[in-house]
Amino acid sequence: MSLDTINDWAGGIGGAILCLELIVLLLIMVAINAGLAFGLYWLLRKVGWAHEKIEWGRGLVHKYVDKGANIVAAPVILTSSAWSGLKVGLYRATHWPKTPAAGNKVSTQMDVAQPAAKTAGDTTRAA
Repeated sequence: MSLDTINDWAGGIGGAILCLELIVLLLIMVAINAGLAFGLYWLLRKVGWAHEKIEWGRGLVHKYVDKGANIVAAPVILTSSAWSGLKVGLYRATHWPKTPAAGNKVSTQMDVAQPAAKTAGDTTRAA
């Protein structure tokens, strides 16, 4: 046997072992998920009466969880928008031209594009 043949054989064995390991990991994950699903099903069968008793408060819980999440998120959103405004202001203060160069017009407003003149071959606009 040459070294190339042994390397090919070992590579084939390594690939097969890798495939077997992936199959075993997949089977373990499927088994864990199936066990959790069956356990949840069994639990809901046993305590279904309790689930029915708390069902009336689901909308109330959703309302207060939503309100709490909004209260917690509001300072983050406001801080984020204030920070972005501060960044724009600092950029303008440091990068805005102080005095225009000779012949250059500096405007604080965006230039509005002028409509293009109609050419003789333009068929996209009405006459």
